[in-house]
Amino acid sequence: MTEKCISDSGMVFGPYQDEHCFHIEKCGTYLRLRERVKIAEFLLLHPTKDSPSCIWVVEAKSSAPHPNNQIHFDEFIEEIRDKMVSTFYLSLAIF
Repeated sequence: MTEKCISDSGMVFGPYQDEHCFHIEKCGTYLRLRERVKIAEFLLLHPTKDSPSCIWVVEAKSSAPHPNNQIHFDEFIEEIRDKMVSTFYLSLAIF
């Protein structure tokens, strides 16, 4: 089993087992679409003992607007939501 770490936005994620991590930003399908589609950094299979495994969608952000700045915070949340939805659909299409 090989492991990998993913670096983004000044943060390092991992190490994760290679077969549990899909770095969608590096996949060929996304690289052909990247100017038109915004996505999260990677997907991580999170196995559990007592329930079915789940997939985490990981978006790296080194900063976020304060919730008191409602206009910027709402825009930030909308951008994250759009990335999550696009990541889900692109991943579904790839797999």
